[in-house]
Amino acid sequence: MTALNLTRRNSEDARVLRPDAPGLIWATAVGVVVILGAAFLISFQSLTAVAVASRIPEWIAPAFPVAVDGLIAVATFAAVILEPRSRALRVYGFLVLALGASISIWANGLHSAGTDHLDPSERWIVGATAPVALVLGTHLLTLLLKPAVRPLSDLEIRQQIEVEFAAQRKAEAAAARAAAAADVLAAEVVVTPTVRALRKPAVLGSRADVIAVIDRLAATAGVRPSIPLIVTEAKCSESTAKRARSEWESAQAD
Repeated sequence: MTALNLTRRNSEDARVLRPDAPGLIWATAVGVVVILGAAFLISFQSLTAVAVASRIPEWIAPAFPVAVDGLIAVATFAAVILEPRSRALRVYGFLVLALGASISIWANGLHSAGTDHLDPSERWIVGATAPVALVLGTHLLTLLLKPAVRPLSDLEIRQQIEVEFAAQRKAEAAAARAAAAADVLAAEVVVTPTVRALRKPAVLGSRADVIAVIDRLAATAGVRPSIPLIVTEAKCSESTAKRARSEWESAQAD
């Protein structure tokens, strides 16, 4: 009994036309094209007559319905395509669509009422429609061609914040290391003479000790040490430093 009911239900479901059925989609598309074509032809004839009555030359009057109904088509596409980008763009597209539709409805109604004697204000509206359609259509086309900026997801926002925090912490750590190095350097500049004085004996024993200091300084710097440097390093008098350097130079010459 259950199997029989299931079979009947499947048969009934098979007879129901699904919204996403290819046949229904194609039939709807054909119907839409037919409706659009018929509406455009009727509107084209009416708007062309209104354009001629507004003192637009007959050879160029068919451009008026193309401008008006073309603006409606572009605004419709823009309102749909720009919807995910921002609410302001979506509202802007619908406003342009409403403007184009209003002009088309007004002109079609004006044609039905008769175009024998149009008021100057009516002819003014028809004449001003072309530049308005040009400006709005160009702007909408520019917005459509502009690459869309995809909004960041919550995960991407968190990852970006983490990256920025990590970079900030790294910069702060580098600044702290630089400040510490500067403090150490300043401390070395201040403390080194004191430490150097503590490490050196107050008075060296003999001239041989001074010569040893000269030899060490020469080996370190690669040049003959100066008298003030010898006095500072060897803690001796200037005369002793001069005699010791002379003896050291004589020994080097030999």
